[in-house]
Amino acid sequence: MSSFLKVSSILILTLVPLAAASAQGYGNGPMGPGSGMMGAGRGMMGPGRFLVDPATLPALKTKLAITSAQEPLWAAYAKEASTLWETRQAMRQAMQGQSMTWAERQEMRKSHQAAGAELRANLQKARNDLSAVLTPEQRSIFDQEAPAVPVTRPPR
Repeated sequence: MSSFLKVSSILILTLVPLAAASAQGYGNGPMGPGSGMMGAGRGMMGPGRFLVDPATLPALKTKLAITSAQEPLWAAYAKEASTLWETRQAMRQAMQGQSMTWAERQEMRKSHQAAGAELRANLQKARNDLSAVLTPEQRSIFDQEAPAVPVTRPPR
């Protein structure tokens, strides 16, 4: 076997498993192992770091064992989490397929950031209100499953 074929075989046998692992979210990307948009993967941002998928809220509610006294604050939190999630999805859809100039894209980005900052602030307030009535055990689960959302200032 020629040296070229040997080297090629070794490279292929080494790189194919790495490529497959990376494609499945197990490889190291720019933000850590398996990181994805908005912390959806497992990286330095952690699973679900910024946004809680509304589809996971019923399971989280069950896991927390939300009481009837906590229900109104839970409902407010779930509403804000869903609103932020849906708005982010709509913003992403609005950006796709757009043929915009650089200035138009920057203006849209500013408006999205301003709207997102307000929604994150609303979610954080609802989260704080709910957290205040949770037991220490519930709060521990809540902090792991639905961490605080970083609140940023709107763009100038």
